[in-house]
Amino acid sequence: MKRIVVLTIAALFAGGCADRGIVDNSASETAGINAAVVGSPGAPGLTVMTWNVYYGTDPMPVILAAPESIPFVAARVWALVHQTDFPARAGALARQIAAKRPHLVGVQEAALYRVQIPGDLVLGGTTPATDVAYDFLQLLIDSLAARGLDYVVAAADSTTDIEVPVFDPENGTPLPFDDVRLTDRDAILARADVQIANPQHAPYIARVPISIGGFQSGILEGWSSVEATMAGVTYRFVSTHLEIQQFAQVQELQALELIGLLSNEKRPTIVVGDFNSDVYGKDTSKAGPSYAMMTDSGFTDSWLRHGGAPPGLTCCQNDSVSNKLSTYNERVDFIFTRNMPTVTLAGTLVLARNVVGDQRGDRTPSGLWPSDHGGVVATFLTSPVARGKVVTE
Repeated sequence: MKRIVVLTIAALFAGGCADRGIVDNSASETAGINAAVVGSPGAPGLTVMTWNVYYGTDPMPVILAAPESIPFVAARVWALVHQTDFPARAGALARQIAAKRPHLVGVQEAALYRVQIPGDLVLGGTTPATDVAYDFLQLLIDSLAARGLDYVVAAADSTTDIEVPVFDPENGTPLPFDDVRLTDRDAILARADVQIANPQHAPYIARVPISIGGFQSGILEGWSSVEATMAGVTYRFVSTHLEIQQFAQVQELQALELIGLLSNEKRPTIVVGDFNSDVYGKDTSKAGPSYAMMTDSGFTDSWLRHGGAPPGLTCCQNDSVSNKLSTYNERVDFIFTRNMPTVTLAGTLVLARNVVGDQRGDRTPSGLWPSDHGGVVATFLTSPVARGKVVTE
């Protein structure tokens, strides 16, 4: 869930949504098929994950600050980035990814923070900051490599890009201000043994305009995609992040762009991400329109199953990700599928679904949650099944 909210923009009305669709066999059929494939060295499963890794702070106070207050408000916001310690959180994220070994991972809010010391003391910066302070994608890749896992960044977009002066009394110049630049990114990580091709990415045209101290900018969201071939089948895999529920009309337009992008896609398609459309149903103000739009356009929510499903809550911990008990009360992170291979009479079989990073033991040694969101993982059976056995040809 992106926490940038601009109060000066007119309120936009939100659309509703509801759970719908059936994705797999009955519980007894699933158990039988699971037993047939567990332990098989050639178990034909495809595992994917989505995780909003949280850029470590809430930028809203900077956006709402008076121009003369921005450097001092930004200093508090920047301090929270340090406090939420992404290098340590990257290790906690990597530990969960290592436990599931997904073939493909969609990552949202993969921030790139750059600094210039001393700064320009100009909103937006006369010279863009280029010295890297935190590269979330590289830190995550390095943490995975430290665990013996070889993942690559298969595709990545760059969306919101904002630079502000930050008060720093220790930089030793007559004007004690640095520049800090946030570039938000969404990305796809691919396991090295997955054949990938045709990486694509772009920001959505629909966006929320903002003004920071009179400097005009915008909150952008985007998508990334790759073609991934596994077991002779090529999948279109897409990772995305849509606008928050408070700007439902922008979210709706972005969802229309995404659906249009995939309208002629005939291959098996998996779309993952933070859709900011809560389907848990406890607070209807959080029910953005994109969930229903995706399911109405033929996508299946992989979390659903016969006989209902546990809530599958994925959001949110507090801004400092230091709360002692998990505070999830929304389900906004999804794995959608369409045109998937038919492997049973019921269609595509989802062997497993999990929310990860939501248990106290998943935290860093200092007590930080891996992210303010949980990760969502799904494993799909990718070879035909008959009478509870994997069919080989």
